[in-house]
Amino acid sequence: MKFATSEWVKTQFSNFATRIALVFAKKEELPTKVSQLTNDEGFVTSTVDNLTNYYTKTETNALAAGGQNALVFDTKDALDAWMEEQNNITNLKVGQNIYIKEADTPDYWWDGTGLQPLETEKVSLDGYVTGTQLDTKLAGYLKNTDNETENIDFSTYFEG
Repeated sequence: MKFATSEWVKTQFSNFATRIALVFAKKEELPTKVSQLTNDEGFVTSTVDNLTNYYTKTETNALAAGGQNALVFDTKDALDAWMEEQNNITNLKVGQNIYIKEADTPDYWWDGTGLQPLETEKVSLDGYVTGTQLDTKLAGYLKNTDNETENIDFSTYFEG
């Protein structure tokens, strides 16, 4: 049976202490002031005179609670009539979406000074057929041209 010598124990302890010193910071190496930290996220660190690009606490809470309520109008004319009332404009929030039900009219968002078109386009389905129209056309075609496919039920393949 081998026994550990005192020299071996001292070496092992010294190696362990060296590894610990490499992994852990010494107390005097830890920052004690905010100014010793790097502000890599761009947090506000001093007094700001111009808060134009910052949200208020109310706006921040609204965003955290699911955003601001969008407005919906049937037509652009209805939106324009609503916008004529100054009180309505005052209640709009920056970033608030305003949707128009008309398919050929863009939707908008409020930038704090005016309406801006949303950068999406409504999809026009002109030129496309519905599932019912396609089912009717295919069923009629197959019945007229192929007696073996006469009893195929296409209703399960298309939504009407």
